[in-house]
Amino acid sequence: MKRLFAVFPLFLPLITAGCDKILGPDSQEPQKLIMPLSVGSWWVQESTVYGKSGEQKTLSVDTIRVLRDTLISDQKWTIVLEYGSENLYRNTSLGFWLRYRGDSLLKYKYPAAVTDTFQCYSGNSSTKVISIDSTVTVPAGSFHCYVYLTSGGGSTTRSHWVDFCSPGLGLVYVEFYMTFDISEPEFLYSRQRLLAYELR
Repeated sequence: MKRLFAVFPLFLPLITAGCDKILGPDSQEPQKLIMPLSVGSWWVQESTVYGKSGEQKTLSVDTIRVLRDTLISDQKWTIVLEYGSENLYRNTSLGFWLRYRGDSLLKYKYPAAVTDTFQCYSGNSSTKVISIDSTVTVPAGSFHCYVYLTSGGGSTTRSHWVDFCSPGLGLVYVEFYMTFDISEPEFLYSRQRLLAYELR
């Protein structure tokens, strides 16, 4: 969840069918939240930024930590430290929410059905559920995931990104595509992978 492109963190090369360690809908563990927010939990994420030709430009690693709970207008929110900033999140029966400039925005609808569509970010962006049981492999393991496709852009830019979220674990993998010129095709701008985690 690094500024925009990392919070939004697929694809074909990483999707696999059989793995030793898989969490998600088929797991015996209870799966109640798309993004657990127990205080003390942490996730180590690796973010890579690429140039138009596919060359790696930057590589960074950061630990996202659940710090503490707080009340806002009698609602429980959780403060999460990510990429140097403290942000507010909460889970409800509708899914996973973020708080931005005083507004509550639905980031991940959960539970959800394939083709469910909702709006999180302002403007012409929209998010669509394109799978509820895709398997993705990252350094932290292999996980069953809900897959959320978000598309957006402005007058001169266009972008889309895909988030793989494993119920009961959280964000596992993201690819973000964009173009700085709408007359040109989108290119892979960044990729985010889960390296390690601990849930409390």
